[in-house]
Amino acid sequence: NDGEKKMELLQESINQIRRDARFAINDILGRRRITTELI
Repeated sequence: NDGEKKMELLQESINQIRRDARFAINDILGRRRITTELI
């Protein structure tokens, strides 16, 4: 379904923007960038 594909792309984009925002805030505060994932 086209709507579902668009939703998935939008969700990925939102996640990338949130990650970039966290990285930017950590850069300003002088903190390290740490990304972890559950396996």
